[in-house]
Amino acid sequence: MDKHSESVKERIEMGKERIEERKKNAYSFKRLFNAAFNLSADQADYEEIEDRIESGIVLRGTNMCILILAIFIASVGLNMNSTAVIIGAMLVSPLMGPIMGIGFSIANYDTNMLKRSATILFFEVIVALATSTVYFSLTPITTAGSELLARTSPAIWDVIIAVCGGLAGMIGTTRKEKSNILPGVAIATALMPPLCTAGYGLAMGNLRYFAGAMYLFSINGIFIAISTMLITVFLRLPSKNKANEETKKQMVKRVIIVAVVAVVPSLFLAANMVKDSVFDSNVANFVNQEFQFENTQVVKYSVDDEKKELKVAVIGTTLSSDTIHALEQKMNKYHINSLVLRVQQTEVKAGITPDELEKYVKTETSQLTAENEEEYQELQSQLISAKTDLAAYQEKELDVVSIREEITALYKEVKEVSAGYMKTPKTGVVEDNQEECNENIVIILEVDKKIMQSEMKKISDWLEKRLKVEQVLVYQNIDGVLYSEDYVDSTEETENKKNVETQQNGEMDSVNE
Repeated sequence: MDKHSESVKERIEMGKERIEERKKNAYSFKRLFNAAFNLSADQADYEEIEDRIESGIVLRGTNMCILILAIFIASVGLNMNSTAVIIGAMLVSPLMGPIMGIGFSIANYDTNMLKRSATILFFEVIVALATSTVYFSLTPITTAGSELLARTSPAIWDVIIAVCGGLAGMIGTTRKEKSNILPGVAIATALMPPLCTAGYGLAMGNLRYFAGAMYLFSINGIFIAISTMLITVFLRLPSKNKANEETKKQMVKRVIIVAVVAVVPSLFLAANMVKDSVFDSNVANFVNQEFQFENTQVVKYSVDDEKKELKVAVIGTTLSSDTIHALEQKMNKYHINSLVLRVQQTEVKAGITPDELEKYVKTETSQLTAENEEEYQELQSQLISAKTDLAAYQEKELDVVSIREEITALYKEVKEVSAGYMKTPKTGVVEDNQEECNENIVIILEVDKKIMQSEMKKISDWLEKRLKVEQVLVYQNIDGVLYSEDYVDSTEETENKKNVETQQNGEMDSVNE
């Protein structure tokens, strides 16, 4: 009995010692590390996790309506270059569910869930592409903004974002308490905007935009699914489906192949992006460090990629050819010797300092604004004057078609008729800025055979009555020369003399009789 009591006392003492030891080591690195990275502490039951995944793999009217509306919202946001609207569209997007379902089903070897998730995702992608294509085909704004262009050139950083977003999304899904992680993941990984951008590419017939946007969507989808699978395996969630070692190896092999195929293009794109960024930085450093002159300042610079030229506009004292040559030699130091340096100089004989340049730019800007305002007012005045003249002209507009039809029907030698107004000074002498003028209607007849003077007079009288005016000037165009209605040539004069003589002879004969 005594021995039993002693053993109990010993165990109690040992327990107290352990408790004291734990209290002492409560803030040890090992315990802190365990507490910080232990994902099993607040993990939900497997059935609850599975129900959450299953709830995202559904195809019903509500989801499709939300998807179509989200696509329209994202398309408008991209079209108007509005970041806030795009973020709003991402928050209501239902695309995340099927993608996580694919990753979860791969980890659990659930082929039925995998097929269902893939089918629903494919259908949603087709609907999203169709909706965005219709929108961008109808919108009057077709210019690609910065938000849209940002979705056409994916790189390795998009892979990193997709992986981190997928890991965070699956960790949030497996917790006992629901969190707001999934909306954040939807915003970060951006599944909706790439599909809208792809729709823009289809609507505009731009295959490069379409391919770039679809590649970005594929990167996000693939690595969210892979991240979901990794978290499922890491947490050792029990699976209802069993697979042999060979099947597991084949599954891992396929996942690795898909991941590599998805990553490789993004690495090349990222390399080009870094290369371009470094090159631009080198150009900026060259201009900022080497174009340091006391009386000459850089106004602006730009790189012409097609001509391989670096254009630098300067103002102030003119740089000599030796100075420009020395600058060209220094380009090799900044690794931009592939460019040809073009210096555009605006000479200011006294030179110009940085402060003076800033003052000069402000002055020129204000003058330009004032000039633009004056030009605008002048254009407005000209527009009002033009509208007034047009209204007055429309009131006096001649029905040339009807006149042409009537004259050509009466005179077969007339092939074409032109009409208009001609102003002539009342004094008969043309003077500058003379305001008082006579405005007469002028009719020009294109003829292949001359019309007699008498007939021209008939035409003139008829037109005056027809147009209800006091005077109409009628000309006939013979071989490119205009003749008025009073013109009489030698042939017509001879014929008139013969007619007069014949008439006189007839009168004499009647008298004799």
